[in-house]
Amino acid sequence: GPRTNTRRKVAYSESADLVHWSEVQSIVLPDELDEDDLYGMTVFRYADYYLGQLERHDDNRTEKIDIELLWSRDGFHWSRHPQRPAYISPSDRGYMILPAPGPVAHGADMSTYYCEYDGPHDSTERDMRAYVAKLRLDGFYSLSTDRRLGGVLTRPFTMQSPSIAINAR
Repeated sequence: GPRTNTRRKVAYSESADLVHWSEVQSIVLPDELDEDDLYGMTVFRYADYYLGQLERHDDNRTEKIDIELLWSRDGFHWSRHPQRPAYISPSDRGYMILPAPGPVAHGADMSTYYCEYDGPHDSTERDMRAYVAKLRLDGFYSLSTDRRLGGVLTRPFTMQSPSIAINAR
């Protein structure tokens, strides 16, 4: 039958010698919006941020693992999109997505490499396929509209630097 959610979390610890470790710090905890287990997270540096590819495991219904994108300035305090959209989801025939450590820039594009398994997590009968997802450079999130004139209104924020760059066409 279905398992209950074990409420996994993402934690951090470090070691200079792989023998003695610092005290474990919880850095991403599930909350009331999380129906799935937090399965793991690969982190990479991108510009002035750390970006995390959070693996979310639906162990109660579909046995699928997708990826949610998180961001942090220091690697310890993480932010999540309020609606928690998937950054990479399994295909119709797939079950689990496991990402490479970070994207690779190629000119004006970024390539995110990942593996997809075609069987549930507990299955011993499954195959893996490698894929690449391409985005425009800095294209993790975007706003778009039709051809009409428009605007963007944000919450007030304090600038972290003397200038701001806007990637717009």
